[in-house]
Amino acid sequence: MLGRRRFLMLMARTSASIALLPFACTHFPETRSDVLVNDIHSQLNPTQVHRVSRIDSIAALRTAMRQARNEGKAVSIAGGRHSMGGQQFGTDTVLIDTRPMNRVLNFDHASGLVEVEAGIQWPELVSILVKKQQGRIKQWGIVQKQTGPIACQLGAR
Repeated sequence: MLGRRRFLMLMARTSASIALLPFACTHFPETRSDVLVNDIHSQLNPTQVHRVSRIDSIAALRTAMRQARNEGKAVSIAGGRHSMGGQQFGTDTVLIDTRPMNRVLNFDHASGLVEVEAGIQWPELVSILVKKQQGRIKQWGIVQKQTGPIACQLGAR
């Protein structure tokens, strides 16, 4: 039988997934030239970039940076594209798309410190942390405040 806590967790995940569906990231080919990009919220910042380079590793980042330098192009860096105001894109730049770099590199259960790659987004991070702490009495959670996240430990004292 499905317990109340498990049911609520599944409902929260399902609701969050449905709510975020309109903002789902579109996937680009590895490299694509002359692309119109925009932020996902306001859609008021359409910007023509020279190329989008999706990176999934430090080696891929080095290659993309080296290629942009050889072409004499400036770079822009964007992940989830939640920023508004156009600061994440530059006209005719090589856009480094960090979304594929979305792994948790280290999670210290004792201190609550999490090391992640640049492309991870909140829903992914929360989901991974829930899975990594399953069955633990004391668990770390994330409390979002206006100026950024803080970690707190949940569970028996």
